[in-house]
Amino acid sequence: AQQDADTLLIEDARGDVELSLQDGIITAVSRAISPADWLRYTDLKVKLVRLYGTATDASSFPRSATSRSSRLNSIRAGRGYAATYWDQPGWRVALDWRELGQMQLRYELAADTPALSTTDDALEGL
Repeated sequence: AQQDADTLLIEDARGDVELSLQDGIITAVSRAISPADWLRYTDLKVKLVRLYGTATDASSFPRSATSRSSRLNSIRAGRGYAATYWDQPGWRVALDWRELGQMQLRYELAADTPALSTTDDALEGL
């Protein structure tokens, strides 16, 4: 495990897990998922919809990228990305694919959530 003041990186066989810290409190947990492809992105998105309900699409692609292959080419060239998130009370789940080699699954506290003590149940699910 590697650590600096704001993050702790844990490496395992399924991909790196990064913990984001603020004042000694975990504010986000992120897993790097690879390889990244449309099938895996879609599969994860379907599973997350089953768990958390309707998602918000925050993807950004060039106007001309309307097919899967053209969107994949946009990601490859760094001109587009696929992103989906699910807002929950006090926290958010995000699936983000910006690099051809990997995507990120992230659980994070909402920015407006007050600092939590270790006795709070608000971290349940992270």
